[in-house]
Parts: sequence; structure tokens; C-alpha cells
Amino acid sequence: LLSIGNNLTATAGTFDTAGNTLTIVTDLVLNGATLNAGASVIDIGDDLTLTSGTFNAGSSSISLFDDITGTSSVFVAQSSTLTFDGTGTQAVLSGITLNHAVVNGSGNTVQPGGNIILTGNLTVTSGVFDQTVAGRTITRSGSGAITVGSAGSLIIRDAGTTPYATAFPGWG
Repeated sequence: LLSIGNNLTATAGTFDTAGNTLTIVTDLVLNGATLNAGASVIDIGDDLTLTSGTFNAGSSSISLFDDITGTSSVFVAQSSTLTFDGTGTQAVLSGITLNHAVVNGSGNTVQPGGNIILTGNLTVTSGVFDQTVAGRTITRSGSGAITVGSAGSLIIRDAGTTPYATAFPGWG
């Protein structure tokens, strides 16, 4: 178990979590380094900022309380699960590829900042996944299910210019 009481900023070298638990109270900033998550449990208490370098997510379980910003190609999803567990609006980096994505935060709304790619499951347990901005898409690559629990909502918009949103609470 490694617990960091403030930000973790990695600017060079390789940081290998080796299947351990990593807790970061505030931000994780990747700016030039490589982070190999493997089968780790990573809890980020605020933002994940991906400026440069490589975040090899492996089969890790990552919890994020706030936003993902930066450069989408830095994050390599592999077979990981990313859980959005905030309590407000959580922005998702445009162009990012996620394997399994989970929305599980009371009162949170996850909003992609642009097009995203999903290779695994999307599970909305509690909170809202909101893909209603015109022209933004979720591209499904691979197999996976979409599950919406009774305390969750999935809000989507068609490809046209007319606002169209549908919530599917309890669908899955």
C-alpha cells in the first residue's frame, strides 16, 4: 500500500505499481514518465492529468473522483476498469479509449469532452453518464454490455442537430 497525501507528478522514468494499492489524495499528473499499473488498485482523489508519457493501465482498477484531462493517447486502457466516483460533474478527455467504464457516484454526472472509444462494458450504477452534446460519439470497439442500475441514468443524443436525450434508468 502506497498512500500519497498530496499530488503525484511523474516527469521521468518508469513507475511500476506492481499490483499494489496506490492512493493519491489529490491529483495524478503524468508528464513524461511511464506508469505501469498492472493489476493494481489505484484511487485518485481529484484529477488525472495526462500531459505526456504513457499510462499502461493493465488490468488495474482505477477510481477517479474528478476529471481526466490532457492528451488521450497517453492512456493505454488494456483490460482496466475506470470508475468515476465523484459527486459533481466529471469531464472525460476527448479521444480517450476506455476498456470498462463504471459510473458510481451519488450526484455525479460523467460528461465526455468529445468522442470516446469504449472496448468493454459501460456500467452506470449510480449517477449519470451524459453523452448529449451534438456531434460527440461513443464508438464501441470489441464486445461488452451496457448496464444501467436503478440509481443510474444513461442520457444520449442522436447524430442530428435536434436535441434528443433519453434516460434509461434501470436498463441493462
